[in-house]
Amino acid sequence: MRKVGEGDFDKGTRAAFYRSVQEKFNGILASCKTLELLVEQVSRYVKHAQELGHRDKFLDALQARAEMLPKAAQSLSADITAAIAAARFKHTFSKQLPAKFNIQNEQGSRGLILIVEDEPEIAEDAMTMLMEDGYGVIIADDGAEAVNIYGQLKDQVSLVLLDYFLPSMDGDAVFQEMRRLKSDANVILVSGFLTVGVAGKGKLDKMLQDGLRGFLPKPYTRKLLVEQVAGVLKPTSVGSLKPAAI
Repeated sequence: MRKVGEGDFDKGTRAAFYRSVQEKFNGILASCKTLELLVEQVSRYVKHAQELGHRDKFLDALQARAEMLPKAAQSLSADITAAIAAARFKHTFSKQLPAKFNIQNEQGSRGLILIVEDEPEIAEDAMTMLMEDGYGVIIADDGAEAVNIYGQLKDQVSLVLLDYFLPSMDGDAVFQEMRRLKSDANVILVSGFLTVGVAGKGKLDKMLQDGLRGFLPKPYTRKLLVEQVAGVLKPTSVGSLKPAAI
């Protein structure tokens, strides 16, 4: 297998890149027992490789190494693949949004709601209902965009109305990322299918245990939506919102 980066970089850069990409691989494979730790270590090495300008080559090399693992280590290979996907995806969060956010009813006195929904008609209906109830609204149509927006507006966003099935990330991954950005993030999950089956119910229960503020089944009425949102957010003054117990 050709050494990654060979002939591509100057001598000093190549030496540093070899240490990051090759020698540390063995440490990753030997010491990581959980996906969480694996992601942490891969992210650390990705950061170093990115500083050298070689993040993608690093991940390509790690992927190749994972695919060479024997069958007995296939579960670890799957973890490495998941970690690589997480590291690649994490890079998209650093992309800057346009200077002007597309906030609807920006003067809404009851707070700002982030709607995360990939079906335009549902998103627009929810936006209309919330705007009529006095909220400002911003819409994201996939998980990456939602996390990006929340990372930049987490102190302004009062509540997130989060669909579960989304392009690029499922709702539970988006929820965990938002909680990492702000530990007391107010999130209501929306889904028409999540409560069907043991697996779906288990995911919902886990999210509730982790701080999810509510669940709204699709299809929902205007009354149910505004009551659910109001049940989580209790206005203490104009433009100031405080989480309410549920």
